[in-house]
Amino acid sequence: MDLFRPRQGRTVTWYTCGPTVYDACHMGHARAYLTFDILRRIMEDYFHFDLLYQLNITDVDDKIILRARQNKLMADYQSETQDLATVQADVEVAMAALHQKLQQKVKDLQEALPPDTPSKQVLQRQEELETATFKLDQFTTGSVQAVQELKASGNTTIADWMTASHDALAAHLDALRGSTVTDPQIYQDHARKFEREFWQDMTALGVKEPDVVTRVTEYVPQITEYIQGIIDNGFAYASDSGSVYFDTAKFKGAGYDYRKLKPGEEISAAEMAEGEGALAGGSSTE
Repeated sequence: MDLFRPRQGRTVTWYTCGPTVYDACHMGHARAYLTFDILRRIMEDYFHFDLLYQLNITDVDDKIILRARQNKLMADYQSETQDLATVQADVEVAMAALHQKLQQKVKDLQEALPPDTPSKQVLQRQEELETATFKLDQFTTGSVQAVQELKASGNTTIADWMTASHDALAAHLDALRGSTVTDPQIYQDHARKFEREFWQDMTALGVKEPDVVTRVTEYVPQITEYIQGIIDNGFAYASDSGSVYFDTAKFKGAGYDYRKLKPGEEISAAEMAEGEGALAGGSSTE
């Protein structure tokens, strides 16, 4: 057990990673920020530390860009397309494409690993397969079934078809027209909407407001400079695609533990995909 000692007397500075505001909050957010709030109150009200609590909002990233862009495309499509038959045809194409993508993901993960694969990697593959299978089942029992019910019904609207196939149609439109959405205000408005909802949720839960709120968009030059410093120190490199990767081999070779809380454990394919972002390999439905 380590004794907690502030660096400066009774003053404690606390940085918390806030939400990525691309969608509405869920139970995971509630659990996380309630936990932080309880710990904060213990430190302030019981131990009487002079606490400065900062929370940072991620208000620009691949998820926000993708979700805002797809929402814009769906809204434009609904206002521009008045022919039900056209919508039905587009939905058929979109549903087939997403179904094939999800099936291929499951098939790829079902391929046998080499006999000498470490047990941790085998377990990671199994978890990824379970997740992919769940998504495929969810799509089949959700969107696919909803579209089939619409086909069987004789009285449907464009809105009905767009709602039933939302994820698939959004991904389809994004693949076709995503590059046409260039107004940055669309992304800013999207992030601000869900940030407001986050604060409303925190208030409803009784979570204390942070002393300082920062946002990623307010510090882009500093973030860029920081990353350049890591590159200059030899621990990161830029790829041809424009992404910057942390060089874990060099970091460990310099005598440091990578994944300090999980020493010796390699990153899974799912974690790599999460780090790379939804925009790296085309459209995402998440």
